Amino acid sequence: MIKLPIACADIPPFRFIAGDDVCYFSLDDQPEDIAQKIVAFLEKLRPHRMFRNVIKNYVWENIYRESLLPFLEKVMV
Repeated sequence: MIKLPIACADIPPFRFIAGDDVCYFSLDDQPEDIAQKIVAFLEKLRPHRMFRNVIKNYVWENIYRESLLPFLEKVMV
């Protein structure tokens, strides 16, 4: 799953989760326009960069080390 390209609606929750390595389209776009955006996105896709970002941001060990542990250390002081 983490090596597959993503195309989704350009809404704040998706922007927050996915960042910049996603093909976004407006909910008002015509299907033909969405298809063109997806094709253009796939032509310039960098799957290795996308894969590294997913591993960095969404693997539990990294989430713990980079987010949860610093938070717990701050709260426990």
